[in-house]
Amino acid sequence: MVLWNQLSGSVMHLTMCSDHVCARQRNDWLQHKAECQGIAAIQPHVPIAAIQPHVPTDTMRLVVRALQKNVRSDVKDSLGVIAKEQVAEQLLGVKALLREDFDGGHAYDVLCKLICNTFSICDGEMVAIGAGVYIQCSQLNHSCDPNCVALFAGKTLTVRAIKDIPAGDQMLISYVDLVDSCLDRRSQLKKVYGFVCVCVRCLVEEREDKETAEVMKELEYRKSLKATRDWKGIVGCHQLSPHCTVVTAIRESELMCEAQLELGMWKHAANTASTLVDLYRRWLFQYHPLIGLTLMKLGKLQRVEGTMQQLKASITPLTQAVHCLGVSHGPTHPLTREAQEMLMDSDSELMNRSSVPLADNH
Repeated sequence: MVLWNQLSGSVMHLTMCSDHVCARQRNDWLQHKAECQGIAAIQPHVPIAAIQPHVPTDTMRLVVRALQKNVRSDVKDSLGVIAKEQVAEQLLGVKALLREDFDGGHAYDVLCKLICNTFSICDGEMVAIGAGVYIQCSQLNHSCDPNCVALFAGKTLTVRAIKDIPAGDQMLISYVDLVDSCLDRRSQLKKVYGFVCVCVRCLVEEREDKETAEVMKELEYRKSLKATRDWKGIVGCHQLSPHCTVVTAIRESELMCEAQLELGMWKHAANTASTLVDLYRRWLFQYHPLIGLTLMKLGKLQRVEGTMQQLKASITPLTQAVHCLGVSHGPTHPLTREAQEMLMDSDSELMNRSSVPLADNH
């Protein structure tokens, strides 16, 4: 597990805390040694990444570090009632990690504030790899049709405008996964932040958000196959109903593309990635990071094929990826530069191949 934590400004690599195995990064050991025994005491025989309710979460560990530093903040606590009912279990984990007397009321206050103000730190593929507190950014409000995106390069959080914002208007980010349905987004927002989103997008989608039970059941089955890494099982599944919602089609295609990549089915994965780009464009805003990332993935897969036809085909998605990532991530972001390099490589290779004379058959 990787914990990137702005409170401590450190990076921690932790595979398992026990008497036998504890991967320690030298620069973080002063921070980690205080919690190491606590983690081992909570669950000494199960890997830290196991999905168990009593395994310490990143949020628990951030709370412990805040308490150890005696951090007191005026950050607003906007937790919903449902979420507060679930805080007690995490408090037990905090107490076990501290392994000393602590102020339960203060710990509760800090935990509630961190849960609704913590950012998930994501890698270049938008996969969460840690958690951190960013006080200024936590003051931004939510919209399911945001005008800004919050992105990470390492532990550095950058907020970028992806639309023109008139003077005096709020900067808005999304607190939830925008690929989710209106029903799921509202459920998550109500549970964690205590409000129901009534943005224009939600008001439009709530009339369309009626998925059949059969389709949802099939999608959950495919998710269970992913959990067991049964990639062949996912690839072997039949296509969902053509009448399913865009959200379901996206989730189906995401699972299929991941399975095809795991199995080395590059051509099929490229076709699925192309479908995903079209679906994302129908569902998400113009410069959503997923669109640029998927365009880059599509171009990379087409380059893998190595034929002149596929090299030519890669030019379009890579060009679009550079433009999209330049807006969402910025022109100097490592991912934008990587897309630019791939585009230049494709151009250069096409020119080189075109300049090679045909062999003389006589």
